[in-house]
This record gives sequence, C-alpha cells and structure tokens, in this order.
Amino acid sequence: MKIRSNECGFTLTEILVSVSLIAIAGVILVPLYQSFEQKNQLDLVTLSLAQNFRRSQILAQSVSGDSSWGVKIGTTTATIFKGSSFITRDPSFDETYEFSPTITATGTSEIIFSKLYGLPQPTGTLTLTNSNLDSRNLLIGEKGTITF
Repeated sequence: MKIRSNECGFTLTEILVSVSLIAIAGVILVPLYQSFEQKNQLDLVTLSLAQNFRRSQILAQSVSGDSSWGVKIGTTTATIFKGSSFITRDPSFDETYEFSPTITATGTSEIIFSKLYGLPQPTGTLTLTNSNLDSRNLLIGEKGTITF
C-alpha cells in the first residue's frame, strides 16, 4: 500500500525571502512618501495663502465694512483682517487659517489692500520653505497681481 503525501505550504526559505522583499520595499518607499507628503503640504499652504490674499483684496475692492483689508502671516497662521494695519484692526472680523508648523514663511509678512482699488501695500515676495528645504514664492505685484 502506497501512502501519498500531499504536503502543501511554504518553506522557511520562501517565507524569509518574502519578508525580506517587503522590508526592503518599506525602507525605500517610506522616505519617498514622506518627501512627497512634505511637498504636497507646501503646495497646499502656498495655494491657501494665495487664496487668503485674493479674498482680502476682494473684500477691500468691494469696500466691505468701508475699510481696507489685509493679511498678516504669523509663524503657523495667516489672518485676514479688517483695517489699515494688523495692530489697529477690528479683531471681530478676523479670519484665521492655520498651516503646518514644518513650513516657515519669510519675506513680506503683512499686506494691506487699499479700499476700492485693492492695491497692495507693500508689494513683495513671501517665500515658503519646508523642512526638506523645498520652497515656493508668492509674489504680490504693485497692481495687485498674486502669482506663485
């Protein structure tokens, strides 16, 4: 009488090779994902700040509240405010947006848009930099153009 052996399964070598390949893929892909995530975060903050500048400019052009409007860039926040400066603003109209603490903003930190015409004071460039030293520039032109 013959006994047939139908052994199914994986050998130890096959399991070790599979685990090793998964570990190698993880070591390669995790840093790539983190880099992608930081660049994406930088792009989102850049877009958000450009929208904040445009909103402030539109509020000034529409003479909302019979006042000029501005944007103040803080360490991890951007605040749209009503008034001729951040210090003399009316805080009840503030709109504050938070962004990632891994992003630093340098350059022009307070822009005021004039009532009716929406012309910015001062003009300049706001540079955003992430922890990987990737950077994006927001340029506020003298006619009120906002490019990035």
